[in-house]
Amino acid sequence: MIKLTEARIEDREKAYNWLFHSDFSEFLINLEGYTKDTIPAYEEFCNEYWDFFFDGSQPENGRCYKVINSETTEEIGFIYYTAFHVKEGIAELDIWLKSLDYAGRGIGTE
Repeated sequence: MIKLTEARIEDREKAYNWLFHSDFSEFLINLEGYTKDTIPAYEEFCNEYWDFFFDGSQPENGRCYKVINSETTEEIGFIYYTAFHVKEGIAELDIWLKSLDYAGRGIGTE
């Protein structure tokens, strides 16, 4: 079982590290077309994952949430939606996990 809690600004660096520097990263960066040599720096990440994803100031544009194991309270990933660059009324959802250990467990489906 999982639960979602709102991510905060102080969670952004953790999100960056799980996205680009975890054992799950190779899978994710290949999806985005990056290589290990072209991974963006944290500052570049911040230019794409703006404050509003982490402070809730523009929920109409997007928001990031922490994925938490509700039994252990361990933070196991992030999920976010973006709604400003697709058709009106449609949002894009992305999820990334902190480790491959959590892949294939139905977390995305839940």
